[in-house]
Amino acid sequence: MGLTFLLVVALVIPLFSFISLLVLGEKRKIIADKLASAGMGVSAMIFIWFFVRLFYQGAAIVNEQFSWLSIGNTKIEIGLWADHLSIGMLVVVSVISFLVHLFSMVYMHADPKYVRYFAYLNLFTFSMFGLVLSPSLIQMYIFWEMVGVSSYLLIGFWHFKDSAAKAAKKAFIVNRIGDAGFLVAILVALGMYGTTNIQELQELIVLDSSIVLLQVLGVGLVLAAMAKSAQWPLSVWLPDAMEGPTPVSALIHAATMVAAGIFLLARNYFAMTPEVQLLMVVSGGITMVLAAITALFQFDIKRVLAFSTLSQLGYMMVALGVGGVFPAVFHLFSHAFFKAGLFLGSGLVIHYLHEMGEKHDIHFDAQDIRFMGGLHKKLPVLAWGTFLVSALALAGLPLTSGFLSKDAILAQTVSFAESSSSQLAWLVPVAGFATALLTAIYVARLIGYTFFGENRFPKEIRETEKEKYFVPKRMLFPLTVLAVLSFFFAFSLNPLHLYGGWIEGIKLGQLSVSDDLVLMTEILSAVLGVSGLLFGYWFFTIKKAMKPMADDGRLTFDAPNLGAFSYWISWDVLASKAGEKIALAFSWFDQNVVDGIVRGFSVVMVVFSRMVFHFDSLFVDGMVNGIAKFFKGFGKQVQRSFNGDVQYYYFLIVLGFAALLIGFTF
Repeated sequence: MGLTFLLVVALVIPLFSFISLLVLGEKRKIIADKLASAGMGVSAMIFIWFFVRLFYQGAAIVNEQFSWLSIGNTKIEIGLWADHLSIGMLVVVSVISFLVHLFSMVYMHADPKYVRYFAYLNLFTFSMFGLVLSPSLIQMYIFWEMVGVSSYLLIGFWHFKDSAAKAAKKAFIVNRIGDAGFLVAILVALGMYGTTNIQELQELIVLDSSIVLLQVLGVGLVLAAMAKSAQWPLSVWLPDAMEGPTPVSALIHAATMVAAGIFLLARNYFAMTPEVQLLMVVSGGITMVLAAITALFQFDIKRVLAFSTLSQLGYMMVALGVGGVFPAVFHLFSHAFFKAGLFLGSGLVIHYLHEMGEKHDIHFDAQDIRFMGGLHKKLPVLAWGTFLVSALALAGLPLTSGFLSKDAILAQTVSFAESSSSQLAWLVPVAGFATALLTAIYVARLIGYTFFGENRFPKEIRETEKEKYFVPKRMLFPLTVLAVLSFFFAFSLNPLHLYGGWIEGIKLGQLSVSDDLVLMTEILSAVLGVSGLLFGYWFFTIKKAMKPMADDGRLTFDAPNLGAFSYWISWDVLASKAGEKIALAFSWFDQNVVDGIVRGFSVVMVVFSRMVFHFDSLFVDGMVNGIAKFFKGFGKQVQRSFNGDVQYYYFLIVLGFAALLIGFTF
C-alpha cells in the first residue's frame, strides 16, 4: 500500500500544480514556475526511485485495480499498473519534462501568459503519466484524449497567430481519426472478451488471422498509434505543430504525444496479428524514408527536427511490425533524450537570435537556418558540445545511444528479411539503411548551416556582435544532462552491444538475431553514418552549396557549369520541382479519381433513394392506407349497429341465441 500511495503522489503532483497555477493567475509569476518545476522534480525523483527498486531489486511492481462501472456481467476497472515497461517510460517522461520546465523558465520568461504556459505543461505531463499507468484500454483512452487536449492547448498557445491556431486545430482533427480507431478497438474488446483490462486480454486473446473482429481490434489500435505518432498517411499534423513554443516541441517530440502511439502498440502487442504487423511495416517504412528525404529540404530549424522525428518514429513502427518490441521501445527511450536535446538546443539558438533582433530592432525569421552560420563562435558550448553530441546520436554514430538502438532495429529487419519467404521483405532493411544514410546527411546539413560556414546574420548584427553569448545556467543544465544521456553508457556499459545494462530489464523479449548479424549491421550502419556526415559537410559547408541571402531575399547558389547536370544543382530546386509534380499528380488523382468516385456514389445513392421512395409510396404506404381504410369501414358498420334502440338490441340477442341453438343442434 505504501508503494501505491507513493505512486499516486507522483501521479497527482502535476495535476495539483496545474490547478494551483490556474488559481494563482499571472500575478503570481514569481512563484508559479518554481512551483511547477519543483513539483515535476519531485515526481521525477519518485519515479527514479521506483526504477532503481524495480530494475535492481525487483520489488516495485504496483498493480492496484478496482471496479469502476458494471454493465450487466461486464465490469470496467481502473487503477494503477506499474511494471517494467511503464516505470521505464515514466522515468523518461518525468526527467525530460523536468528539464523542459527548467529550460522554459528562461525561454518563456517574457511571455505575458507565462503562468498559463506552465499550467498547460503540467496538465500535459499528468495526462501522459496517467496514460502510461493505465491498466485498461478504457482508462488509457481517457488519458489518451487528455493528451490530445493538452497538445491542442500548447500547440496553439500563441493563438493570436493564425498559423498557430490552424496548427492546433489540424493536430486535434487529424488525431480524431486515430481516436475513432481506438474506440472501435475498445468496443471489439468488450464485445468479444467482455473486458478491457489489458492483462486479462493478454490471457484471453489467441492470435488467429481468421477471426475478423480480432483483426479489427488490431487495426483500430494501429490507426490510433498512426495518428498519435504521426505515421503516414496521418503524419500531416506534426510538422505544423512547430508553431507552439520550442520547449513544447521538445516535450511533444521526445516523451509525450508522439511517444504515446508507440507505447500503446508495445503495451498491446499481444493483439497484433501478422496482417496487422504488415500494416505497421508499410506505414512505418513509408514514413521513415519520405520524412528523411523531406528533412533535407527544410530551412526552418525546427521543421528539420520535426521531419526527423517522423522518420525515427517510422523506425520504431517498422521494428514493431517485424516483431521487435524490445528494439522499438529501446529506440523510443534513447531517441527521447537526444531529440529533446536537439529541440532545446534549437530553442537556445532561436532565443539568442530573437534577443539580437530585439536589441537592434531588426525583424527576421530567427528559425530560418539561412540567417544563421558561424554560430560556433557565439555558442561554442552548444556547437561543440551538447547539440553536436545529440546530433551525432541522431545520426547513429558509434559511442552514442542512437547507434545501439537504431542498429538493434536494423538487425531485426535483416533477420525478418532472412526468415521471410518473400523477396520483397528485403525492401524493409534496404529502406532502413537508406534512411540511416539520409539521416546522417541532413544532420550534417543542419549543423553546417547553423553553426559553421559564413555568418549570415542580418548585416547590423553581424557587424556589431563580436562577443560570445552567455548561456543562462537554467538553459545549459538541461542541455548538458540530455547530452550525457545521449551516450551509450546511459543504457549499456558495452559501446557495441545493447545488453548488459538496465535496458535489458524492460523484459520485452530480446533480439532474435545472432551476434554476428548485429556486428555486421553495426559496421554497415557506422560506415553509412560517417559517410553521410562527411558528404553532407563537404557538400553543404565546404563546397558552399548555399550562399548568403541575396538583397531581394532570394537564396543564391554557387553553381558553376550550370548547363551541366551536376551535383551543384540545388537540392531545394529539385525538391520544389518534385513537390510540384507530386502536387499536380495528387490534384489529378483527387479531381478525376476521388471526385469521380464521390460523384458516382452520389448518383447511385440518388437513384437508389428514388427507387426506395416509389416503393415506399406504392407498396408500403398503399398497404398501410389500405388496412386503415378497411378498419375504418368496418368500424362504421359496427357503429351503425349501436343506435340506442332497445328493441333492436333484444332482436340481436334473440337472433344470436337462435344461432347458438342451431349450431349446437347440428
